[in-house]
Amino acid sequence: MARSKSSLLLVVSCTIVVVAAIVVLALSLGRDVATYDPGTPEFTAQSYLDAVFDGDYDQAATHLDPASDCDVDDLDRAYVPSDVRIRLLETVVDTDRARVRISVENTAGGVVGGVFQEERVLRLVRISNTWLLTGIPWPLFDCGDDGK
Repeated sequence: MARSKSSLLLVVSCTIVVVAAIVVLALSLGRDVATYDPGTPEFTAQSYLDAVFDGDYDQAATHLDPASDCDVDDLDRAYVPSDVRIRLLETVVDTDRARVRISVENTAGGVVGGVFQEERVLRLVRISNTWLLTGIPWPLFDCGDDGK
């Protein structure tokens, strides 16, 4: 009798694990990553952030305005959290300038757990029909200082 209860418990436990795995897989596959049209501020912001998270700082720097104080060296020094989700909240375009407001959600949790969320604004300028990031775009907090 004890063996049949153990077997039943094992079968039920395995079933729960399999069902949970299927639910997690279904939820993760159901998340669509938005794609934006090339030539839009959203496309530039997404391309920049994709390159940053891929660790391809040379590629990320191609999305920076050459007149900016920020460059690939600043990206090399930046802290890029590994467990982050970025959501585009709003884009405002005013002729040749744009602001893309993003939500940065860090789910690493730290000591007390939970999700840390902050909003940031990526500022862009259109130069020759190409949108480029200007100012100090996230995840940067300062630029032009090589620490010397």
